[in-house]
Amino acid sequence: HFSEFACLSFFMNNLFIAYKEKLNPVFACALSFFYAITDEIHQIFVPGRACQFLDMMVDLAGILSGFIVYSVIYILIRKNIK
Repeated sequence: HFSEFACLSFFMNNLFIAYKEKLNPVFACALSFFYAITDEIHQIFVPGRACQFLDMMVDLAGILSGFIVYSVIYILIRKNIK
């Protein structure tokens, strides 16, 4: 799940840049984490799966990593434009 949520966070941050023209990491990461929570809750109802706190923490680590990668790319691009 780490890589999936890293991609989700990366693209969620890109969405907010495109829509609001500014980086809103708190809202983008919070929305991504909300999806991670709902994904874990969904697993309660799937036979053979379970809702685990550790899985949510792995998802959160992916979300934060995706944000960091996006932020570095964003800063480098903005620096080269000026």
